[in-house]
Amino acid sequence: DDGKLFHGSGVGDPFGPRCYKGDVMGCGIMFPRDYGRDSEGDSDDASELPEVKV
Repeated sequence: DDGKLFHGSGVGDPFGPRCYKGDVMGCGIMFPRDYGRDSEGDSDDASELPEVKV
């Protein structure tokens, strides 16, 4: 990776050091303390997902 930050275009802005073979990657996600699911419509049940035809 070239160490650039991409947001909405193919042109990157300098962000951090380059990445090389053997480097360890990761990410962090910070959810707000009041994060919750809506009582309407949110489900983890895959049987409720619409069928996708390819």
